[in-house]
Amino acid sequence: LIFLLHPSSPSSSFFFFQQKDGIRFLSWSLGSEICYRGHPSLDQIKTIGAFLGSMGYSCTDHCLNWHRENPRGWEWFLDTAKKLTPFLSEEELSQLNDELTLQHNYWTSEAIKEIPHGPVHADMFRNNVMFQEDGSLGAVIDWGFCASDTPFIYALAIVANDWCLEKDGYELDEGKLSALLEGRESVQPLTDKEKEAWPMALRWASLRFYLSRLWDYHN
Repeated sequence: LIFLLHPSSPSSSFFFFQQKDGIRFLSWSLGSEICYRGHPSLDQIKTIGAFLGSMGYSCTDHCLNWHRENPRGWEWFLDTAKKLTPFLSEEELSQLNDELTLQHNYWTSEAIKEIPHGPVHADMFRNNVMFQEDGSLGAVIDWGFCASDTPFIYALAIVANDWCLEKDGYELDEGKLSALLEGRESVQPLTDKEKEAWPMALRWASLRFYLSRLWDYHN
């Protein structure tokens, strides 16, 4: 699946083609080369934040008749954790089960229903985003894990955990994170509930890719 932005209207150029197993996001020919940027600039990080805001702002109305369960929902979390049991020490398994319980209880509580939900990409790592020669956003690809009703703050956390790391490190870079959040809020301001859930969303996103990467490693 691929999403391309119309160069004259990056915040509203959503063109959808419905498919049986999902949605294909298409647009006009850009007329220039697009490529992956392994080390995006602060402006590009801000741009992807704005793109996430645009998805929340525009896609919700466009996708009213589209429904797709999250392929990496709680059933997947629990099943994958169970499969990984033979590869984990008792301490690691205990920590994993504690985190799974904490996350599941938090994100399935009644209070979380107040957090904005809608269509998300859910796998927007740097290698799934292409930029044009002038540095502007050109395409978002690989929509295989997209879902129709997932907290927007979770999708934002997935991006933060990849795009906003310190160079050659595993801590969040405050400058990069500020750029991402500024971009998102320029289009779709964070609600108080989203701000409250942000630390848990970062952990939830980390847990998801910890499980998937560890499973891939052992298989």
